[in-house]
Amino acid sequence: MRRLGRNFTFNAAWTWSNNISDIEDTGSGVSSTTIEDPYSRTRDRGREGYAVTHRVVGNFIYSLPFGREQRFLSHAPKVLDGILGGWQLSTLGTLQTGLWFTPMFSGADTTGTGVSSGRPNRVANGSLPASQQSIYDWFDKTAFTIPTLGSYGNSGRGILEGPPLRVLHLGISKDFKIAERAHVNFQAIAQNALNHPNFSLPNVTFNNAAGGLISSTVQNTSAGAENNTQARAVQLRLRISF
Repeated sequence: MRRLGRNFTFNAAWTWSNNISDIEDTGSGVSSTTIEDPYSRTRDRGREGYAVTHRVVGNFIYSLPFGREQRFLSHAPKVLDGILGGWQLSTLGTLQTGLWFTPMFSGADTTGTGVSSGRPNRVANGSLPASQQSIYDWFDKTAFTIPTLGSYGNSGRGILEGPPLRVLHLGISKDFKIAERAHVNFQAIAQNALNHPNFSLPNVTFNNAAGGLISSTVQNTSAGAENNTQARAVQLRLRISF
């Protein structure tokens, strides 16, 4: 936590990560994870989907400079100071790069193992420039082909990056003293104040008509406040303490 002057306090953190494993972490234990080729475990070495590369979280609190002992209205009457003085503006924001995902194909048993899906052959990068990405075409489907009969695809695990996450929460609050030992705290909080949509991962099956299509947004309301990505929601809170 850092303070700039007597009215402004902020805190920020940046995390860089690159979590690589040779078996996918599904959260359900190793026994529930399928390795495509059990004779070549190194083929499954890749990025874990949940490990975003960059994540920045920051917040600041700004005490508005109005009222007693402030820059403006420092000699305001008690009633005016009670209305305009003591307000605090706060923000909490999160910026992070996308989750990693694995392109897949379906409809063909190329390995003769009775499995009609798997990772395809990768003939180009597969990522589209940011200017060309959309919710209808998030990755380059022409960069992948179905493997030839008798073979596994050469595409790796966790090679494509999903949509980034951007969310900003705003709040304003004030304490009103109503008696010697009693006061009222008022808060107005706007979650995802900019109403920015945060999209889920696309359909990963490149040879499907819906391949590359994003059909939903992230509606995370169960994690910490910085991760709350639901559509804009405004809350008004009033608490009396005595």
